[in-house]
Amino acid sequence: MMMFSLRRILVVSLVLLATVPAVLVAWMLTRASAQAVDDLAGKMLTQVAAVVQTGTEAHLRQAHEALDGLFPERVGGAELERARSWMRNPSQFEAMAFALTRQSGDVPVMHFGNLRGEYFGVQAAADGARVAIRRPDGAGRMFYQARYPGDRSRLVELEERNYEPRTSPWYAGALEAK
Repeated sequence: MMMFSLRRILVVSLVLLATVPAVLVAWMLTRASAQAVDDLAGKMLTQVAAVVQTGTEAHLRQAHEALDGLFPERVGGAELERARSWMRNPSQFEAMAFALTRQSGDVPVMHFGNLRGEYFGVQAAADGARVAIRRPDGAGRMFYQARYPGDRSRLVELEERNYEPRTSPWYAGALEAK
């Protein structure tokens, strides 16, 4: 028969009695903290998504309000003829675009282009607006610093390369949306 020392039996039993509950507690805490981290991450992502959605909706509302400043939602009769006239000559948008870009902080730039390749853009600036014009002949854009609609006294830049608005993403999106 084998004999074991009482000291060894007591040490082994004490080590087991201390280790088993410690391992169980560590396992439960790890599981609970992982679940808490997942819950917190889910709440944070939900809040971020809500903030992004609210901001995007507000920006789209601003863009829609700016477009409503140009044309009513349902274009017909005299407004339709005016819209067609403006599209034949995009620079006729200037006065309205000048006012709308200055008025709306969320829509500081407006672009207009037509099928002939003419382009007209207005970007709000501290001392007026930056106006970009491309003629239908295919030359680069001319950029002016304008204090008021129609001001062409300060030519800021002249593009040498051909800017083709009909290949830009905003133009393709506008055609797709009709």
